[in-house]
This record gives sequence, C-alpha cells and structure tokens, in this order.
Amino acid sequence: MSRLTQALFEKILSAEGGYQNQSADKGNFNRCDINAGTKYGITPNAWQDYSGQQCPGPETIKNLTHSQSWAFMDWWGQHWRIWEIYDQDFAELVFNAFYGNPSAAAKTLQQTLNQRGYTLATDSIMGSKTLAAVNVETANDKAGLYNAYRTAWVSYLHSLGNATYGAGWANRMYTFFPPLPPGSGPIPSDKPNYQIELWQRRFSGMFKSSDDAIWVGAVLSIGLVLLVVAFFGLKSSPT
Repeated sequence: MSRLTQALFEKILSAEGGYQNQSADKGNFNRCDINAGTKYGITPNAWQDYSGQQCPGPETIKNLTHSQSWAFMDWWGQHWRIWEIYDQDFAELVFNAFYGNPSAAAKTLQQTLNQRGYTLATDSIMGSKTLAAVNVETANDKAGLYNAYRTAWVSYLHSLGNATYGAGWANRMYTFFPPLPPGSGPIPSDKPNYQIELWQRRFSGMFKSSDDAIWVGAVLSIGLVLLVVAFFGLKSSPT
C-alpha cells in the first residue's frame, strides 16, 4: 500500500504555501461564513471534518503546525482511500488532485480509466471498483495510466477558467508531478485479476462504504448458510 511520505509532504507544503485569507477564495470561509483562511492547503471546513472543531476560526487555521498538517494529510489519504492504491507514484498524483477537489478528482480518474477499457460509473466516489481498476491498471501500464490521468487533470484545471488560481494549479503539476517516461514501473509476471482485487477492496472498505458492507455481508451470510446446510447434511447422513 502507499502512504504519506516525507517527500510527498514537503511537495504539498511547497505547492500550497503558508497562510492566506484572500476573500476571493471561497475555500477560506468556514461553515459559519467567517473567513478563517487556509494554511498548507487545509481549509477550515476540511479541518472541521478532520478534527470535529465547529467553525474553526482564523487563529486556529493560522496556527496550524507541521505536525498537525502531517496528521491531517495522513487522515486525508485514509479518508479518501488513496493509501489503498498500491503504486506510490500514482497514489501521490491522485493525492495532489484530491487535495484540491476530491469529487472532481475521482470523476476525472473514473473517466480516464473508462477510456482505457473499464466501465465505471462516473459518480465522483473513490469506491472499491475504482480502486480495483487503478491497482490492476497501474500493474499493467503504470506510465500509461499516470500520464493519461495527469493530462486529464491538467485539462480539467484549465477548463475552470480561473485566471487567479488556474495557472498556479497547473504549474504545480508541471513542477512536482512531471510525466513518467514510457515503460516506467515493474512488468507484472502475472496479469492482475480485477475480480480478486475488487473483493479485496470490498473487504477493506466494508466499514467505509454501505455498498461494500452490503456486498460483504451478503457473501458472509451465504457462506454461513452453506456451512449450516453442510453441517446438518453430514449430521443426518447414515453412519
């Protein structure tokens, strides 16, 4: 599995910069409509989701430390299931996109995977099907998927038409997440199986997703019924 590394942490800090409270940036406003600002890319609403603190104000955000931001970023990767991506390079590319706009990043990823032969719902949710497709595709063609998603995300950023922030968002991709040369990544000895990977992701996501919980619960229930039937069948068979 991937993880938050010191190198990725420093990339995000460098790309995001320190504290800013520009009123034109809607992300700086908390849920009480107070401009609390953003620091290290951590918005007040994201901090509330992480910490439980209601409507964190300017002093809270302004005084965030590196230690707190590390804990937040690690939680962010877990919350959006990014650390379930096996390949570290691709996980970091996805993390960067999700750090800006999770729903758009997930939808762009699903669209990219569908262009490569998958049939995912573009529901903007980082679910088990999307994760399974990512892990299979990065094993098969890491550079191909990485570069395709990177291009799609840059196109999305340009499509926003935000003259104030658009250039900066795109520039961080060019600076910190350049394209990978063709053929990067290990060549798998065996072609990964999507269904096996999907069920592994379903079990890992059963406490995060109601869809996964239903699937896993159904399989476990069927397995239990079969065990009971087999038990009573053996018990009633003649000796």
